[in-house]
Amino acid sequence: MLTAYASSNKIPPPCLCTKELNEMCGTDGHTYSNPCMVRCRQMVDPDLRIAYTGQCAAKSCTCTFEYNPVCGANGVTYDNPCVLACHEIRLAYPGYCVIVH
Repeated sequence: MLTAYASSNKIPPPCLCTKELNEMCGTDGHTYSNPCMVRCRQMVDPDLRIAYTGQCAAKSCTCTFEYNPVCGANGVTYDNPCVLACHEIRLAYPGYCVIVH
């Protein structure tokens, strides 16, 4: 399955990536689903680099332990909307993420 990269700031050239989940933290502080998504973003931000493998560390963000699961646009289930926001991920829908094979 392929997904298109979308940016809220600029319209990038067409770029298709798989939905592989192999998270990368960019030097811009954003977590990308996989290296392909980083390369797509580099088309409009050539200075972007991969800082390290995995999710970017949350920026001093404090949330409660409330368990109210939400699915992020990256396909990851977060404990509650606050945790999702701390990771700077868009909400896909309330509840657990459903993986369709």
